[in-house]
Amino acid sequence: MCTQVKSMRAAMSEMNVWEVEEDARRSAHFSQPAVRVLESAGKVEITVRARPAPAKTGTLVLAYTTRNGCGPKGSSATADEDYVPTRGLLFFGPSETKASLEIKLIDDDTSEPDEAFEVAFSLKPIEPDILNAKDQQVALAKMPEEAFDWEHKCAVMILDDDLPGVLSWSKLSYYVTDGEASIALTINRRRGALGEVSTFVRTVEKDSAVAGEDFIPIDEKFVLKEGQGHANVHIQLPMSRQARECEFEVEMYAPTGGVIYSKNGERCSVTLGETEEQSEYMNKAADLLNSALEGGGDPETRYFEQIGNAFRVMGGDDEAGPPTWQDWAYHLITVFWKVVYAIIPPPHWGDGYPCFFCSLIMIGLTTWVVSDVATIWSCVVGLPKSCAAITVVAIGTSLPDTFASKSAAQNDPSADASITNVTGSNSVNVFLGLGLPWTLAAIYWASIGCEFRVEAQTLWFMVLIFAVNALACVLLLYLRRRFLGGELGGPAISKYLSAGLLIVMWVEYIVLGCIMA
Repeated sequence: MCTQVKSMRAAMSEMNVWEVEEDARRSAHFSQPAVRVLESAGKVEITVRARPAPAKTGTLVLAYTTRNGCGPKGSSATADEDYVPTRGLLFFGPSETKASLEIKLIDDDTSEPDEAFEVAFSLKPIEPDILNAKDQQVALAKMPEEAFDWEHKCAVMILDDDLPGVLSWSKLSYYVTDGEASIALTINRRRGALGEVSTFVRTVEKDSAVAGEDFIPIDEKFVLKEGQGHANVHIQLPMSRQARECEFEVEMYAPTGGVIYSKNGERCSVTLGETEEQSEYMNKAADLLNSALEGGGDPETRYFEQIGNAFRVMGGDDEAGPPTWQDWAYHLITVFWKVVYAIIPPPHWGDGYPCFFCSLIMIGLTTWVVSDVATIWSCVVGLPKSCAAITVVAIGTSLPDTFASKSAAQNDPSADASITNVTGSNSVNVFLGLGLPWTLAAIYWASIGCEFRVEAQTLWFMVLIFAVNALACVLLLYLRRRFLGGELGGPAISKYLSAGLLIVMWVEYIVLGCIMA
């Protein structure tokens, strides 16, 4: 390590001004915006990633430091009490894209809430005097704060392990494909790991799943030693089971050693019979749902982490590899809306009610913005409002339904979800989107003694064309079910012909509507 540092210093001393300026343009970021670590771990290792260096570029050097106070009152870690304050340098050679830093933690026997501090690094060029100093930490400590920007931050949550802890399943839902011989479930122990604890685990029949036929029932005791953070539960599946979709539950009960269960966390569901693609899709969805509902760590820290991820390409997910130009293009187009919607409270706050009502408000505001922009645009270009309504407004408000139906069609075993999503959303638009405003308007005008009247104009014609096209769509679905065995999929020719017919009907509806306008 000393040899490596000396070589780095020598390389830096030989760098010219052009190389230092070029290095400053190399961007870097933490692999994770937040990490969690047990207090008894003694240290936490954090990874920083940098972009590959351009040609003829020297070593990139970053200064990093630790700071108190990134958590709410009562949950902020304190230097020299909870962790060892550290300030140092990270070196990235021209071909290096990854480096790690280590912060020591101070373990104690006092029960306390989970506490957080932050690690930050600066991209500002480092003075040569610091690079050549014998003790770089001392030299860095003498530098004024304005010499660094500390813009890049990572929150570190120290999980107290002076309590027995809280048990929960790693997922609320598990999905297994046909042909699997067993399924592995994981019990997580959080918010403490003091002493030996145990819990019993048993399988519970639910709906169509039958013990002995679809799964081998268990009722066993699982013990977690002091400091042990998880335990694995294996459930065998009969090889002779009939291939079908069914569901059962696995329940934890009778905890010992002072451990408790998280809210609604003592049970998880297991679904059998999914295809491999459906299983992968549903497991990812279950991971996201579990992460959202469980919260994990400090709620305020997770909320700010949610907002921070909205600014990052791919949400800061480094496991999927470096972002492509398509990822960057998508991010630049949607970053405004991602940040706006990131301020919605997470689902684990207030049993999900703040998230639900704030989401409704955001949807209403987005619809209002789209409607107003479409109206202004139609006035600017001289387009009738009815034409703008069936083109710009309709596309802007229906694209989310389109992508939701596409996802359901790809991952659902039947066409029910994709088709009912379309009919359901249109029912809300017609009965609630039109009915509620018109009812309120009629009540208002009646209260002031006036008659509420809306001229139909070309509405009758648009409804007529829509009804004819809707009947044609129902007929197409019936014919596909009759001759192809299903509403979606089938031979390539039939798929393309069906899609082409539906697109033609949509274009015909727009053209006729604009002509009548």
